[in-house]
Amino acid sequence: MKMSAPLSGESNAPLAVIPGVVFCVISPLVVGVRFWSRMRVQGNLGVDDWTILCSLIFSMAVSILLLAGKLKVPHRW
Repeated sequence: MKMSAPLSGESNAPLAVIPGVVFCVISPLVVGVRFWSRMRVQGNLGVDDWTILCSLIFSMAVSILLLAGKLKVPHRW
């Protein structure tokens, strides 16, 4: 499939909304299911689980900033 560069003034920013919303919804569900299953099977959480939670927080922050940039939220400074 041939991809062409956007013309001047055109933006591909609307295409970033779909994956941003999908990852904001699915990622916490997957991490929640992982935490639930680890607690049910092993009874405790390991260091890798807390690392995944930390990475989830950062990825959610990036997704939110991406969506906020697309929605053109005005700056407060």
